[in-house]
Amino acid sequence: MSKAALTARWTLPLREAAAAGAKPAELEAYLAHGTPVLVWATCAFTEPLYNYTFTLADGSWPYSNSHCLVLTGYDEDNYYFADPMQEITEIGRDTFALRYEELGCHAVVITQ
Repeated sequence: MSKAALTARWTLPLREAAAAGAKPAELEAYLAHGTPVLVWATCAFTEPLYNYTFTLADGSWPYSNSHCLVLTGYDEDNYYFADPMQEITEIGRDTFALRYEELGCHAVVITQ
């Protein structure tokens, strides 16, 4: 692929939609319209672990097992993911909500 074609491919009119702080039910609205959501949870949805080797600018401890993955769907019982580590591709709704909310409800949506 030529450099011009690559540049054109990545310069579509894309924008970030406000999803930070959104509760799981709000994320479902994006999914219902076919828009995947980038979310932060923990690796394999385990309990959050602090990294005590350094502190953040605000003096807090970062999580050592935070993990970013793409929320792609849901049904009555589960949420479904594209996980770059492929540890988990589906998880129960309550477990997802717990870990997602424990890490502060961080999410990003890219729309055209």
